[in-house]
Amino acid sequence: MSSKDILIKYMHELVVTVKRGLSSYYIQKDGAEIQFINICDVKDGRINAATVETVHVKETKALDKSRIEPNDVIISIKGSIFKAAIADESIKDFVISANLIAFRLNDEILPEIAVAYLNSPKGQRELKSISAGAIQKALNVKSLMEIAIPVPSKKKQKVLAEYLMLSKQHNDLSKKEQDIRKKLNNSIMLNYMMG
Repeated sequence: MSSKDILIKYMHELVVTVKRGLSSYYIQKDGAEIQFINICDVKDGRINAATVETVHVKETKALDKSRIEPNDVIISIKGSIFKAAIADESIKDFVISANLIAFRLNDEILPEIAVAYLNSPKGQRELKSISAGAIQKALNVKSLMEIAIPVPSKKKQKVLAEYLMLSKQHNDLSKKEQDIRKKLNNSIMLNYMMG
């Protein structure tokens, strides 16, 4: 792929909407019941809906502004590794915590491409270079919007997105196979040892 096939765009040129996470200040015993996404729920470029906790929060405008839609890009803004993920239908209307930021992209770039770049070694170096803090690194929206992202042609983006999807499916199947093999090994071991 030659460099003439790739445009370099700043994040602020690609982002249509930014959603800030909801502070734990809003969590209470009663109120609206929500699915509350935290950093630990962001893994391998997606949100693990099974680990997202249910909490009750005050109903405010901030709550609606933190709700996730499919194809939103979610990124952790605190920690030693900044994890990015793409929202799918399974987490529609979930709410992000204050340790996360979400944004909607314009049609110049597919969310899968942006997430793959942000999770790549080069993307991680870029994020770390703009993070601040001596003890715990953190990103702010202003500096995040100044990151330069390579944007391939639409055709190349679609091919890359398809490859990334197939690669994730392969990884998921490999993990399931490992889990099954581990259970089988444990079962054989117990049967052998117990007679």
